[in-house]
Amino acid sequence: MAKKFRESKINKALTDRTIVYESHVRRFWSSVSDNDPIIIPERLCKGLWCRMGLTGHLNRKYH
Repeated sequence: MAKKFRESKINKALTDRTIVYESHVRRFWSSVSDNDPIIIPERLCKGLWCRMGLTGHLNRKYH
């Protein structure tokens, strides 16, 4: 059973580390507009980036 779990997609999803590139973060923040009909609160965005493992630049502030 342990071997099956190690080879499962669930194990891969739980153990893989996601790489978040700073260029993607910068592009995301530069594309956000106040005129956009759907604005995600900054606190929520930062929380999501942190949960994905980003430990660097967050909206011109360092975490």
